[in-house]
Amino acid sequence: QDYWAFGQSGDASFGDALDLMAQTPDSADPLMAKQVANNLVALAGYERGRPGEAAVRAYGVARLGRFFARVGWRPRAGENINQSVLRTTLIDALGQLGDAAIIAEARRRATSHDEALLPPATRDTTLKVAARNATAAEYDALIAKARAETEPSDQRDAWILAAQARDPALAARTLDLTLGADIPRQLRHEIIQQVALNNPQRAWRFIIAHRAAVEGAIDTMLRLQFPAEIAGANNDPATLAEIDAYTQPIAAGSRAAFRSE
Repeated sequence: QDYWAFGQSGDASFGDALDLMAQTPDSADPLMAKQVANNLVALAGYERGRPGEAAVRAYGVARLGRFFARVGWRPRAGENINQSVLRTTLIDALGQLGDAAIIAEARRRATSHDEALLPPATRDTTLKVAARNATAAEYDALIAKARAETEPSDQRDAWILAAQARDPALAARTLDLTLGADIPRQLRHEIIQQVALNNPQRAWRFIIAHRAAVEGAIDTMLRLQFPAEIAGANNDPATLAEIDAYTQPIAAGSRAAFRSE
């Protein structure tokens, strides 16, 4: 973690951290393997849209695949809670990194009528990976389910799941829905946050384009924190100038607080 922090601060190359992760044995403690997974997902996020993105994703799939071979999809006799946590971390991480086998299996399980394929320990993660890679038809089904839910917590879960869709066109549809009456007002900022996880630039430019509507649906206490979080998910240096423009109407003290986020 020290080497990872040095890489983030620019005091050393990320290569030093990668060298250590490469030497982490496949039999490593689950908590150590979990940290390797989190770091590789973060590194892929830094490389989003850059020349190194494909290489980082490919490396992450290969490296984490060896950990996953150890835990698999099904719990094993005698495993402890840390191994169970590692399983869900790896399913999510490999899904984010684009592991075709993990994505295909998650989609198969998500659409199966066999409840045994969606045990409680991995259910939410499996559904999230499937939703993140949804086709247009699968996305329509997620939206229909969200609209049909009447119990508040189930409704929230359904909308957040639909907002996972990575496809830019589907992400745009989700953002547009936050301007209408389908999504409850109190959930709209959460939905935009979820879209930003996979489409940060699209979400950021959406709140710029629809500032009045977005801010009107957010409690006063969140109106600085929320856009700062969305901007912070973006790794495009051009966003810095857009942040300056966004904060111009805000009082000086609040503008400094926004930018510090």
